[in-house]
Amino acid sequence: SSGPLESVRACVRQGAVHYLIKPFTFAMPRAKLEHYATYRAAAAGRRDVTDQSEIDAALGSLRDPGDAGLVGASRVTMRRYPDNLAVTGACEREPGYGSTGRPKLLYRLRPST
Repeated sequence: SSGPLESVRACVRQGAVHYLIKPFTFAMPRAKLEHYATYRAAAAGRRDVTDQSEIDAALGSLRDPGDAGLVGASRVTMRRYPDNLAVTGACEREPGYGSTGRPKLLYRLRPST
């Protein structure tokens, strides 16, 4: 007989990116949908991607919040602020290499002119 994990595997093979089991609170599916919406927005870019950190960030948006939950904000929300500063030119964003795994993104304020 197939167990719960086989059901999850079957769903993932069909394209599922999240799977919730009962009981769950309203916040859980909402968070999953917000993460997926962020992923779709990042993945919908119509240009060539040459930066591994962009791909990592898009896929990372599917994951649950990490330590940002301590202040009641999702990882996605916490990332939007420095990303917006990078887009507007107020800071620089670059991958930080060092240990194994994907690089961490480093943000550095640009000196005011």
